[in-house]
Amino acid sequence: MTFSTTALLGALLCGLLALLLAPLVFRIPQRLTLQWVREINEYTDLELSGLQPEASPLSRPQTALLIAAAALLSYAALAIKGLNPEGVALSLYFLGLLLLVAINIKVLLLPDIVVQPMLWAGLLYHAYAGSAAAHIYGAAIGYLAPFLLTLLMQKLTRNEFLGRGDAKAMAMAGAWLGAAGMPLFFAGFVAGFVVWATAVLLARNKARCFVSTGPAHLAGALTAVFTPLLA
Repeated sequence: MTFSTTALLGALLCGLLALLLAPLVFRIPQRLTLQWVREINEYTDLELSGLQPEASPLSRPQTALLIAAAALLSYAALAIKGLNPEGVALSLYFLGLLLLVAINIKVLLLPDIVVQPMLWAGLLYHAYAGSAAAHIYGAAIGYLAPFLLTLLMQKLTRNEFLGRGDAKAMAMAGAWLGAAGMPLFFAGFVAGFVVWATAVLLARNKARCFVSTGPAHLAGALTAVFTPLLA
């Protein structure tokens, strides 16, 4: 990894973009909640004004953390790949992923309004770069592996192992990381989830509670991108 002025400028730009995107961590769940209420209201006498979105705007420390993470990952991407289409694309992938993780931590959702555009952006970029096949296969592996595992776990335990949103988010990862990167992604996801879930359970002092999977998705992506550099 080389440290350069161009990478630093790119990191600052990505941090600015993160600042502009930070309100979406609140507005996207708010929009989804209101949409669900309207759909329910078509079939029931539920008052729309009686329900409020569970999400809340990011606090200043949370916004600062999002900006710092975006800037740091953008700097790393540009320092590794250079100030070129590949480096810029990787920076934007990390930015979209951080938005997804922030929403997931706040409201336990991995909304399609973020996942689907990011998935298509990954496929289209790699089609442009000439490596479409590997990343189409990566998206398929990312979706089918957790989907089939969840079906198996449901039959064995009658409990859902992962949600459909996780499968879609893993397909998004495959679209960016390619088939070759998915084994490392899955390994990083499992390790990240164990660490995050343990921290959440200890912090809340509960034997069981809902645990967001967003940080595990981020851990998987970081593992897939940066582990090959250590070899």
